[in-house]
Order: sequence, then structure tokens, then C-alpha cells
Amino acid sequence: MNRRFVRSLLLAALLVLLCTQVFAAQETLAALRLDPEPGFTTRMKDTDGNTLTQSGVLNPDGLANSVRSAKIASYSIYYNGRLLMTVTPVGFSEPDAAVMSGGAPTCTGFYKTTFSIDDTREIFLTGLTESTLEQVQTELTASALEDRYFSLTNVDFIDAEKEFTDVAEGEIASDANLCWAAASSNMLRFSGWGSEAGFRTEDDLFESFISAFTDAGGSYTYGLDWFFNGYYAMQGNDGWAQLRAPGESGKYLSEYPTDSLYQTYEISNHIDNLRPVLDALERDCAVGISIGNYLSSFRIGGHAITLWGYLHDTSASPYSKEAYPAIFISDSDSDKYDGALRRQAPNRLRVMMMDGMFDGFGADSWELDYPSTFPWRLESVTVLEPYRAELEQDASGTHNKNTSADFSVQDLYVRASTFDDLELGIDTIPANQSFKIGGIALNNSAVNLSSARLQIVTTITQNGQTVWEKTSQRSVSRFSANAYVKLSETCNSLAAGSYEATIRVTASGISEAYLLNNTRSISFTVSAAAPDASNASVSVSIPEFDGRTGGYGTLRFGGVDSLYPAGTELTWSVYEKYDSVLYDDWVLAYQGYQQPESVRYEGMTTAVRTLVVLRPVDPSLACVTLDAGSQKLLYHRVYTLAADDNTGICSAIAYGQNTLAAGEQFSFYISNFTTCTPSITVTPVVYAIRSSDNLRIDLWRGEAMRMAYGESTESAPCRVASWSAELLPGQYAIYGEAVYEYGSKTVKLSTLQVNADKPWCSVMQTFRGDGRCAVILACSGPEGSLPFGVEYRKDGQEEANRVSSNLYLNKGYITSFCISFESDASAKYSFRAFCEADDGTIYTDWYECPAPAAQLLTLDTQKTGSTGETVWEFFAPEDGVYVLSLKSTALAEVYETSRTYRSGVLSDDPMARNFYLKKGESTLIRIQTEGSYTIGFTTIPELELGQTTSCLYKTGDSERCFRFTAPADGVYLFTAAGESYAAVYISDGSVTRWERRGALQSGSPAVAGMELKKGQTAYVRLQYMTRDYRYSVSVFRPAPEVSVSDEGVNVSYDPEFTGLHLIALYDADGRMVDVQYVPVQSLDTRISVVLRGTKTGFVRVFQLDAEKNTPLTAAKQIELV
Repeated sequence: MNRRFVRSLLLAALLVLLCTQVFAAQETLAALRLDPEPGFTTRMKDTDGNTLTQSGVLNPDGLANSVRSAKIASYSIYYNGRLLMTVTPVGFSEPDAAVMSGGAPTCTGFYKTTFSIDDTREIFLTGLTESTLEQVQTELTASALEDRYFSLTNVDFIDAEKEFTDVAEGEIASDANLCWAAASSNMLRFSGWGSEAGFRTEDDLFESFISAFTDAGGSYTYGLDWFFNGYYAMQGNDGWAQLRAPGESGKYLSEYPTDSLYQTYEISNHIDNLRPVLDALERDCAVGISIGNYLSSFRIGGHAITLWGYLHDTSASPYSKEAYPAIFISDSDSDKYDGALRRQAPNRLRVMMMDGMFDGFGADSWELDYPSTFPWRLESVTVLEPYRAELEQDASGTHNKNTSADFSVQDLYVRASTFDDLELGIDTIPANQSFKIGGIALNNSAVNLSSARLQIVTTITQNGQTVWEKTSQRSVSRFSANAYVKLSETCNSLAAGSYEATIRVTASGISEAYLLNNTRSISFTVSAAAPDASNASVSVSIPEFDGRTGGYGTLRFGGVDSLYPAGTELTWSVYEKYDSVLYDDWVLAYQGYQQPESVRYEGMTTAVRTLVVLRPVDPSLACVTLDAGSQKLLYHRVYTLAADDNTGICSAIAYGQNTLAAGEQFSFYISNFTTCTPSITVTPVVYAIRSSDNLRIDLWRGEAMRMAYGESTESAPCRVASWSAELLPGQYAIYGEAVYEYGSKTVKLSTLQVNADKPWCSVMQTFRGDGRCAVILACSGPEGSLPFGVEYRKDGQEEANRVSSNLYLNKGYITSFCISFESDASAKYSFRAFCEADDGTIYTDWYECPAPAAQLLTLDTQKTGSTGETVWEFFAPEDGVYVLSLKSTALAEVYETSRTYRSGVLSDDPMARNFYLKKGESTLIRIQTEGSYTIGFTTIPELELGQTTSCLYKTGDSERCFRFTAPADGVYLFTAAGESYAAVYISDGSVTRWERRGALQSGSPAVAGMELKKGQTAYVRLQYMTRDYRYSVSVFRPAPEVSVSDEGVNVSYDPEFTGLHLIALYDADGRMVDVQYVPVQSLDTRISVVLRGTKTGFVRVFQLDAEKNTPLTAAKQIELV
């Protein structure tokens, strides 16, 4: 499905949800006011279980005076029996006049809701406020009655914004890199901890972080530790935000150990963790998301955003990435303004689409629809428990992590131990099977301990009764600040049922900051015993493949149909573990409802192990894991890498110089990791690619060498500092290449500029149609403007013709230049390029023109092009301006003979370009692309006399043209108006001669007059237009001429429409004193009448439709002087 449509659908559905934001109960349900909207009903339920259903929709005016929302457990709104939404108020315990009147909340009350947008997709959203009820509810009612999607843009949400004012450190605090602090502020505000600490809004909270920290990166957990307990683990570490005054800020809620309130879940390569995160969001936890920006498998940046909801596709496997195609977030970067106050920035909620991704390097996650050159991935999520008055406070610790050690139990798990390093994220354990309970004990403090003896108690309870327990001790030497030890115990088996596992860690003789965080628990389920899988099996066959691109192995199953009862719905998951210390985690290669036939493998190591996990959707049924064992990987793979002594950017050299500057060199080495053969033959090569035309020039080719698996030339790299080949002027990228039996592998080594001290040109390419031949030149020389061109001649012709154009050169750069000449399709031509220099003309050799090979374009017909290079030709049927439209699915390089320089067309930015052509004149367009495209020519818009033609400028060369044909001899006035600047040009019919007639500004139109003969065509051109602004052009005849004489008031004018014209005279008080009706049969006739009755006042001229007698335009009014 089209992503843009899905996004619109999600926003529509989301905004429907917002209509339910405000619901404040009165003393009784019946006291609530409802508007009697036809077809709508509201069903309300209070905290005592009472329900009431009434016709209509809640009236927002009545809700503003509610005093106890806590009486309302939930309510639902229906339309014609169809559920629109269900809403649950959360955290409303006391009256809050500010909230009810649309102000900033001072309590923790908010709304959460679930809404289905179709049969298989539903949205959960939380954190809703009450400020937009009236607008949203009105739109909801209208959209339901009119059977259309919701449409609303004013969304109020918890969203701390950056001001993004870059300042010198030590001056005014900056926040450009404090996204983690902004998202933490949203979490504290939403969870109620901010209010408990005395802060009113997320902006108040954010400013507390800004005043405390320098402007650099951070994380949720470190920020929350500082806010609650005054401890910041990254103090003194380079690259992290630093406290401006350590020990003098934070510690707003020191009686609560923060690390017992938050939990961080790794998502990348642990996608099962997303489900408990979403469950936590639904039970009112605050959730912060960490995302990473990646270039291939390298992380190049990070960002922090806040989660408010998600889209769930119930038709997908609950364990698959397809089950969660979108999330709803707020982002501190969404409305950042340089120097603007954050409190004035919009609080914006956005839909972020998610696509499942897997890169073969352990990165198994979602790619996010976040605007960037390189993709963003979901990495980890931090969950913060909501504030509750009944939460226990720590009464025994010192409450100071800066001076006391603090042992915190974190990252608990319960895991079946068959493959104990495979983290499935399943909290269901088969009965009668051993499993592990584990986690970590973290010294979450600034104190370095020389040693510690830990007492560890691991307990499993059922319904409050202990059913299994194990006590152990662990001696730890040098238990440093922020260090941790792993905890793990094995329980042999349990009967089916629901359980809770708890780990408690203590250390005798050590004073701790907190004791509450020494214990942590996790709930899990023991299902029925796992099916007997002794007769089930899986095997894998992996053929030889290209290690750079990966290959596919075929899976063959046996005996799996008898594992579960017929009709049991299963999720199939395939995991791979490569025999390498660099990739020692299990990687998810496939997950879905269908039994897999093949899976992808990467050329990483010599062997791989494969597991297949069958997971019933029914959680009461146990999983089965099938082991395919280890298989050898047979592939070919060669690496080329720049050596340490390679020069990444070389000094410029002069044209004709074949040696690098002293001390510079191209240097690279080759490593062979091919496993499908004992050894390969490798030939090293160094070559240059000119950026202007992708011309390749081989500089050096070394001797062929045999290389076995694991061999490398790193100790003796290939080094090149000089060459014999000619490097023409231009900018070059230099590459090292390893050529071997299965292909080649390259690495970019350097850039090199070759300068021309004198003017120089060469022929890059020639393309030809039936009426024109085009030549693309590469030109270089000293800075300045010089004439370049071609001389050409037809076979048998002695004297050459010449075409040229002045070209401005930047010293040291190659400029691509397109020039063309008319040609006869049946004749042969030759040409040579030239450049005029101070000391004479410089010529290239003579070249033969190619045969015509262009595809024909005709007016108003769209053609389709595909990957590669194509030449198109268009012949103008008459003098005029024609519009080329080009829309490509990938980047397209365009040369066309009406322009000198090449153009680029992006997939999201189509081309719309005007061509000014004489009758029979042709133009050529050469397109090079890796995608497909549509291309065609159309005429420009025709202006109608007496009317206005408008356009929204979206794409093109910042200009639009309009055409007008005079219906009669006379003067015509062209009025151009717009929302932004544009220059106005007119032409009296020649498409090559234009006259500038001023410029329009927003609110200030430009008017240009022109005298035309009947049938003569004129053109209006708006240039330097601004994208996404609307412009218009109107054409009218001059205003009526009015004069006063002894005979009366003389009125004469040229008509704009045929039909009945009404010409009326009014006195100074606006009373009509005379009127004449003039039927107009032809616009060639000038209208002249005399009106009597007054010589003061005004005249109005009405031009009426001949059949309806209704005005065709506004009346023209002329005051009498």
C-alpha cells in the first residue's frame, strides 16, 4: 500500500481518537450534557460498575465544570452501532480547573484510548489532554455523518521543544544536543514524577536539565538517575554531557531509587522486547525511544524521542515486525526555531512508519520513517513506571550514590536452557523442563569497591507461596563504579501455572545508598509440557554464493506436522549463529506464519548453525526448537582496504604531470576470505574516475598473485605514486581494485584534481535525432568567461559552420557543456570542438556524428522510459512555448539542447521545464537513470479574456508561462499576482524576444499592457517563483473611458464578452438615474453610449451572460470627476 496513503489514514484515525480527549464526570453519569446528534450514542461506565447509554455526543461546554473525573472508569462513542472509540481517564484524583479550561495540567490526569481503523488494524494512544475537544468533536461528527476521513491539524501534546540557539559554552545554556533531556522531561511529565517533584510542565522540566548540563549527548537512564538521586554516571567521560556543578543539582526525589523504577529494553536484534514495552505503555508507563542513524552497518548518529502510541496489525504474527507498522511519537526537533521560545513552539504528535529490516550483522530491528539522508533504526527503549502514592520509599539507605555504593538488580530474564544463549523473549516455559533465571547486579554508584561479597537469593513464588529457592554467594574483587556481575541460576522444572521469579542481592559490611533496588521480580508462565520432538527434524542445504551479497539455503523439515493439533496457528522463526567471535549472537533470519522454504545466509565465516523455533500463538502451548546443526559456508569474498600510509586527499597537479606531490601515494591492501576454493588469483589495479563524465583511466596494474583463505597483503600494500597514462583535466576519484576469478572488489583511496593552466575541452558524448545533433563537451581552464563550441560540416561540404556559447569557468573544475546544431537526418556530418583563447583557437580532432537514434515525442502524449540511456526528440508543431514534464523513480541525469548545462531530476522532485521553439524546430533530451520515468510535452495554459488563471508552483525552473490569443484588435492588460515574489515578462508572439515588465510582490500585483491584432498570440512569463506558493494571471481590456459633456456622460470601451451589457449611471448618493442595455454580438465592436441625469457620481458597466442574464464578471465602476 502507498506509504503516503497509509500515513494519511493513520493521521485521520489518530485525530478521530482525539475527539474523545475531554471527559470529566459530574457527581452522576446522568448529569453529563450530550448533544443530540443523529445516529450517535455515548456509553459511560463509572468506577462502581454502573453503566449508562444515552443518545448523542458529549457536549464539551458541560465538561469544563466537572470536578471529579475519577468517577469515570471509561466511556465509548458509537455511530449507528459502530464503535468509534473507547476512552479511559487515568490519574484524575482531584479537581483541576486549569486542565478543564484548556490550560497546562498540574496533576497527572490524562486519557488513553483504543480505536480500530479497519478489520485488522487498531491504534492505541495515550497521554491525551483536553484542549482540543470542541474542534475535534465537531470534525468527528461531520466526518462520520459525511462518511469521510477525519481531517485536523491542531494536535496538542506533551512535547518539550528545543530552542536550538547555538551559543558559546559558558554563556546562555544551549540545547541543540539535549534530545535525551527533552524526551526524559516528557516521560517525567507524563508519568507524574515531574508533578511530584514540583514541576508544572515538560518545558519546566527540560529547562532544569538545560541549566544543569552542558550541551552534549546523554541517555535516559543517566538523566533519570540525576533527576531522582543526583547521581550522574558519565561525569568526567569525554563525549557526554557534563554537569556544570556536580553534586549541586538534581536529587529531586532522593527517597526513591531510580533504577528500580525504569527498565531499558534492547530492541535491535531483540525485537521480541517490543511487546512488553507496548504492554508497559498501555499500563501507563512513560516510554522513551533511542534511535540510531546508520551508514550501512556503521552508526553515525543518535536521537531520542517519546512514544505515545502504536498501530497494531492483528493479521500479522504477534512476534513479527509486520505486526507493528507505525508508532506515534513526539520529537524535540520537530518544531525547533533558532532563538524562539520553546513554550511558544507547537506541541506536535507525528506518525512514524516502521519497516522491518535485517542487515545480516545482528541488526534485526525496524527502519523508521524519519527524514534523513541515511536510515534511522529503532535501537532501544526505556520504560519509566508511573508515580503512585502507595509506592514504597527507601528508608534504610544513605540516599547518596556519590558517596555510597549501590547494588541494583537489573535485566531479569527467565529462559528455557536448551539453548541458553538464544534470547527468545518468551515468558512461557515448558513444564518438566529446566530453565534459567538470570540478570545482573550493577554497582550503580560513583564508589569503587576494592572487593565485595554478594549474597544472592533467587526465589520462585506462586500465589505468594515460595515453591523454589536457591541461595549463593559471589566474591567480587575490584567492583568498580558502574560495573556489573552476571547472575544465573537453573531450576530443573515446575508444573504448569503462573509464577514470579525474584532475585535479591545484598553485601554485608557495605553501606548502600538504597536497599529497595537490591530486589527485582519478573512474572512468567509454565505451560503444558513441550511436544515430543524426537521424530521432528530440520536440515539445511546451502549452495555456493557471493559473499558480498549473501546467499540462500533450502530448509527441509520432517515430522513437524504431528507436533501440534491440527489447525494450531504457529509462528516460525529461523535463527542463525555464525562461527565467529565478531558475530557471536543469534541472528533472526526469518519470522512469519508460513513454514519457511529458504533463508538468507551471509558470507561472514566458514560455518553457521541454524535453529528453527515453532511458537504457537496460543501462549498455553509450549515452543519447539529444531536444530539443523552446523553447515559449512562456501562463498567467494575479497576485501580491499586503504592502507595506513594512503593519502586520502592529494594535492592538485597540472595537466600533463604524471606524479603525485612528494610524500603522497595511493596505497591499499587485499584480504582473501573465499571459502569455496583453496586459493584464488588476484590482480591489483589502481584507476581514476573523472566526476564530470565518469571517464575511467587505469593508472597502474600489478602482477597477479595467488592468495589462500585468510591471506592478506596488509604488511606489503600496493603503493602507487606515478603513472604513464594521460589524466585529462578534471576532478578524479581514485580507486584500488582487486580483480579475481569471481569478479572484483574496489575501495576508494583518494581524490585528485588535475588543473588546466590554458583553456581546454574534450568531447564527452554525442547524440542525434532527425533534426538536430548535440555534443557534450568537458571544458576547463583559468577562471573567467570564454567561448566554446563546435565546427561542423555535411559530407561533401568544404566550409564548416560554427556554433558557440560563452562559458564561465571556475579554475580547477571541469564544466560539462551541451551545444547543438540543426542537421538533416539523411546526411552524414563531422565536427570538432574548439575553444577561443588569448593566443589563438584550440581545436580537438574531427569526429563523425552518429546516426539519428532518438525516440520521437509528440504533443500531449506521455511516453515511458526505463533504466539506462535514452535520447528523445520533439518537433514544435508551431511557434510557441512547450512544457517538458519528466518524473523519474530514481535520480536521472538530463541533457537537453535548449539548455547549456546538465540537470538532475530526483524521484520526489519532477521536472517541469519550458521550451521556446519555432515551428518545425526540434529539441533533444538525453536521459540517463537507474529507474523508470515518464516524459512528455504539453502546451502552456491558455488565458481567457476577462478571467483569472491560477497555479500552485511546485516544481520546475522557477518559472511558468501563459498564452493568450487576442479575439479582436486592441489593448490588453495582463495582471500578475501571487503570494510571493516573481518577475514578469511578456512577449508579443516571438518566443525568443521577451520584455521585462516589472515584478510582483505578495499583495502587490504587476500590470503589463500590450496592443495586439486580432488572432495575434502573446505570452506572459513569471520567473523566479517560490515553491509551494500560489500565483495567478488575469487578462482584461482597459477600463471604460468616461467623459462629461453638454450632451451628458459619454462612456466608451472595448467589450470582454459577447451578450447583454448594462451601462448604468448613479448619482453621488448611489441612486441609479439612467441605464442603457447594449447587445454585443462581436468583440470587434467598440461600445459607446451617452447617459443623462447627473454629472456627478459614478458609472457601472455590467457584462451579462447572453442566456442567463447573470454577470460574467464583477461590475467595472468609474467615478465621475
